[in-house]
Amino acid sequence: EAIQKPNVLFILVDDLGWGDVGFHLEEDDPEVMTPRMDELAYSGLRLNRHYVHSSCTGTRTALQSGRLPVHVQTSLKNPEDSSSGMPRNMTGLGEHMKTAGYSTHYVGKWDVGMATPKHLPTGRGYDTALHYFEHKNDYWNQTCMQSICCQYFDNVRYGSMEASEFFNLSVTDLWDTHQPAYGLNGTNYEEFMFLDRIQQILDSHTATQNEKDGDDDNDDDKPLFLFYAPHIEHCPLQVPQEYLDQLDFVTDDSQQCTKRTPNILPPSAKKQPTPSCRKQYRAMVLMVDHFIDQIVNQFQKHNLWDNTLLVFTSDNGGPTHLRESGSTNFDLRGGKYSDWEGGVRATAFVAGGYLDRHLSVTNKNSNGVVNQPIHIADWYKTLPSIAGLDVLDLSGEDPNFPPVDGVNVCSYLIGQSDTSPRQEIPLSYHSLLQGDFKLIWRDQVPESSWTGPRSPNASSTQESLDVVIDCHDGCLFNVATDRGEYFDLAPKYPIKVQAMKERLEELRHDF
Repeated sequence: EAIQKPNVLFILVDDLGWGDVGFHLEEDDPEVMTPRMDELAYSGLRLNRHYVHSSCTGTRTALQSGRLPVHVQTSLKNPEDSSSGMPRNMTGLGEHMKTAGYSTHYVGKWDVGMATPKHLPTGRGYDTALHYFEHKNDYWNQTCMQSICCQYFDNVRYGSMEASEFFNLSVTDLWDTHQPAYGLNGTNYEEFMFLDRIQQILDSHTATQNEKDGDDDNDDDKPLFLFYAPHIEHCPLQVPQEYLDQLDFVTDDSQQCTKRTPNILPPSAKKQPTPSCRKQYRAMVLMVDHFIDQIVNQFQKHNLWDNTLLVFTSDNGGPTHLRESGSTNFDLRGGKYSDWEGGVRATAFVAGGYLDRHLSVTNKNSNGVVNQPIHIADWYKTLPSIAGLDVLDLSGEDPNFPPVDGVNVCSYLIGQSDTSPRQEIPLSYHSLLQGDFKLIWRDQVPESSWTGPRSPNASSTQESLDVVIDCHDGCLFNVATDRGEYFDLAPKYPIKVQAMKERLEELRHDF
């Protein structure tokens, strides 16, 4: 019997905190407005231990390449750098999905390199792409905000820019498939542009399939692979007024995010709101929820949802740097840029009609929670396999490239297996995950604090968050039973610590 290939909607959100979605909270919080995400997460499977890199580029490169970040990219190099993202001739996820017969489309943040045409989404297998290349850009006019490329264009020496200079750049970072999105830039808030493009993709895909259905000689129905990578909730925390207004009740807030957010409303606005970082951030989370609701509704309208697999994940935990964000990773420790669970355990779930049909009794009886490890690189092998494609055929790749690290987790997710095939993850040079245990091994471990459910607030200080602890002999945590990493078990299990240190040293040879 022929395999019925599902449509795949992959949503990779940016800098979402563990404590900023309702399905992670034990008690309702009126500030956390994620009804559609909550509904989808509870209707499908909540991936309780879905691991990513501690910052955006490593995560995005791992997903598109199928390699763990330690084998392909752990830096935050800017995209024009030839070593940013994945190597030029490495086979991308989009290429595999295209080989499997999919119509492939990319919308949103790329951050997987741009040094050559092969580095672009279209070079990685996506038929169309409306995207920006950078770690971030301006939501209102799409100007570049970080890259050395932008700084050179403005004749400012790299590394010397003050915040006031940094945000007055004139280089636009918005690309439409094979060319700059000239004429589109500056016409709307960026996320509205992305939403419009997704609507166009769904309309066009459905119209094309309807034409094929009317051709008796054509049975080539192409499923859809739509990759949506919204910019929100990444800084700058720029938000349309209508979303800010829905959180007007927020009080006791921090104002320190102005260092990464020069303006909230468009520069043309007569008056800018008073900075309110948690309010701005949670308004952005509300926007994401609203957009996901609209996209899922469109999938349903076009009769695609019943055969769609939705994968949702953040690229890393929420930043705890007050100058940058208004997120909270409660009740996890640490945040973005750290190896603590708050940095690398991503908010994630899978849902959709395709999943509903394939879930076994095993997962139905576990209240829809998946508690064993999965890494974002595993989707590189899992998604094509669902379509009947084995990604081991990499004949066009450089033989010196590291082998694909991703494993097929499909059987585990749908309950045909009780154990995840992903049991070991070298998270970084200093950290190793094995099953339930995580080793952190370095002299000075930064970002070692916890944030509360209403963090940041008016009393928050960066000093209270910049906690550094000493793990020069190795710190050990059971992150299955102690996800907040409160209890260092190294004194209790010295043999386990030594074995994991030796294993990490062995793995480092291939980093």
